[in-house]
Amino acid sequence: AGTYSVHLYYMLNGKRTYITETKATVPQVTETKVTGKLTNNGSYYSVHGKYDDIIIVNKKHGLSKDYNPGENPTAKAAFVRLRDDMINQGLNVGRSYSGFRSYNYQKTLYDNYVSRDGQAAADRYSARPGYSEHQTGLVFDLTDKSGNLLEDSRASQWLKDNAHNYGFIVRFQAGKEASTGYMPEAWHIRYVGKEAKDIHDSGLSLEEYFGIQGGDYATSSEPAESKPATTGAINLPATGTYSFTGRASIKAEAKVSSPELAYYDKGMSVNYDKVLTADGRQWLSYVAASGARRYVDIAAAKAEAKPEVKPVAKPADKPSLPESGRYTFIGRASIKAEAKVSSPELAYYD
Repeated sequence: AGTYSVHLYYMLNGKRTYITETKATVPQVTETKVTGKLTNNGSYYSVHGKYDDIIIVNKKHGLSKDYNPGENPTAKAAFVRLRDDMINQGLNVGRSYSGFRSYNYQKTLYDNYVSRDGQAAADRYSARPGYSEHQTGLVFDLTDKSGNLLEDSRASQWLKDNAHNYGFIVRFQAGKEASTGYMPEAWHIRYVGKEAKDIHDSGLSLEEYFGIQGGDYATSSEPAESKPATTGAINLPATGTYSFTGRASIKAEAKVSSPELAYYDKGMSVNYDKVLTADGRQWLSYVAASGARRYVDIAAAKAEAKPEVKPVAKPADKPSLPESGRYTFIGRASIKAEAKVSSPELAYYD
């Protein structure tokens, strides 16, 4: 960085002739810092990397059921170059692969694995629906020439050493199950773009590199019921950025009974364009990347003030009696044909 003098010359018959001089300023290049702060746009979680925002999907951070982007064209082009280079180098790699999977397709796969091996075993190698990186369109599973998932040692080592040159990382490596949540998969590569080299050189998993939570699922495959961060309405501007102080549900409707699509955790933030009260709750609202409007339950609505109702005082000499029963007189009382003071006395009780 700085300002430099640039001198222009030309050479003629071995003689250098001066033309002119100019100055050029080179700006200071600042490196974007990697942060471990997650955000959620209603469809997926992401973290701000050095060059781009990186989508995060693991057993702690899922995707919306209706997130259906298909195969990412940039990732697909990079994958084809990588696969073809491996084939051209004589490695045991086939042309078939597994790429994008919808939520419903992943559910079918996972349910079949659970039926075959049991849930505990299936969870080590297959993602529950809504928690699969394949749903992002950024992941590819390589096969060998026989059509089996790639486990060839030579090809696997080449992939581990070179995938980053194509923008990929080998997502689930040996010794990283505690952070990734999955057993090693030499065939499973995830496109992250320019930052792949930094992640590769660090020797860390994606979770370790960005300092985000990974590992196993919560106690249930379905996100736990969210509890609002506060019990009273919050004074907020009509639009702005809200930072969450506790877990909060993202829903398609501003209704307590509406299913949870995803959630925000403590420390995360969202840009909202509406604040509303519905179903006894206070909600933030925004438009997700899919174009659908989303609602986040943040607090109980303020209760309307009701006027105090004071009971009417009973006369001191009027006894309190049940509707029917036996009464013992404490003095003389007239018996009459009508409930009127002016009605003649027929008899009396003493």
